[in-house]
Amino acid sequence: MACPSLTQAREPVIAAAWENPEYVGPGVEWNPRKAHERRVRRCLRSLLRTAQDLPIPGFSYAWRPDDGDGVLLAVFDKANRRLVGGIDHKNVYVVPEYRGRGIGPEILVAAFATGVMHPDSMNEGGNVLSHAGRGNRVKAHRLAVERALAAGDEVPDAVLADYPDLSGTALAA
Repeated sequence: MACPSLTQAREPVIAAAWENPEYVGPGVEWNPRKAHERRVRRCLRSLLRTAQDLPIPGFSYAWRPDDGDGVLLAVFDKANRRLVGGIDHKNVYVVPEYRGRGIGPEILVAAFATGVMHPDSMNEGGNVLSHAGRGNRVKAHRLAVERALAAGDEVPDAVLADYPDLSGTALAA
């Protein structure tokens, strides 16, 4: 079952909360970005020690399995070790000044590769998507298909049907 989208009225409220870690207001009793940053700080050393490169130069990610407080994935700018995005309780975010660099889809690809999220269960538990979040899922799926083809993995025809421009890629690999 597809994940529902945020309502038109709710999306700006949630966007404000993720953009400003100090924001709380109607419909946002606690700030999700601030909570994520707090969780990352608690285990920052171990996250940085285990960080792996993202396919986007200059960025790394690290994750922790569910420690009773939900799974955690954090993305860092390698130049300054700044937290620039991640996943907290199935909520994916990228801080505003790092958006538009392809980090959102890579977060999802990393989440699936590490088991932080699974495509079959990512929509459970009342999770809803922003419009940008829905776009990131589409881009992440395409990235996964492209990488599978490049690696010579078998990709079902039903999946390739969604990407007619990639259909010859498997033969060329």
